[in-house]
Amino acid sequence: MRAYMKYKDYYAILGVKKDAADKEIKAAYRKLARKYHPDVNPGNREAEEKFKEISEAYEVLSDKDKRARYDSFGTGGGPWTQHGPGPGAGGGFGYESYGPEMGGQRYDIGGGFSDFFDMLFGGGFGAAGRQQGPIRGENIEAQLDVTLGEAFAGTTKAFTISNGRGGTKRLEVKIPAGVNEGSRIRLAGKGHPGPGGGPV
Repeated sequence: MRAYMKYKDYYAILGVKKDAADKEIKAAYRKLARKYHPDVNPGNREAEEKFKEISEAYEVLSDKDKRARYDSFGTGGGPWTQHGPGPGAGGGFGYESYGPEMGGQRYDIGGGFSDFFDMLFGGGFGAAGRQQGPIRGENIEAQLDVTLGEAFAGTTKAFTISNGRGGTKRLEVKIPAGVNEGSRIRLAGKGHPGPGGGPV
């Protein structure tokens, strides 16, 4: 199957130049994310779509491999032809708030990334592509230090990890009483989401 779609200029979406440094891209994304975030624009469908668009642009430009693949396509001057999915991930996605003013909440907005994104990085084209099965996500490991008293009595520890999209998320883990040094505790569903919304 061959399909055509309009080229998306991710640099223009974030308002940065093509040779922008990583920190410039991140700053531009955060500025726009605050402006169009669902917390700031409740019930505003147009802002929600804009938020999706800038999040998609950041997903590509903040990742070295995705950015290189995107840049290899050059600039868009007309419809683009899909010859098949590339490596990487498409599918559903969520958003993390940035900064305490956003309350640290996660918003899942349906629909996934655009067909253009799916064409470049996998997931196929349109609805057909999104019918592909999800792929399991990556595990995340973090090391926590506990005192002898905490290990004996048990406690709850909070820590911060990368959310896989340039931000962070805060998690809590319950340390059972009598835990041994070097023990591992698994938090189901707290890793990086897999392609197509796969389990974590």
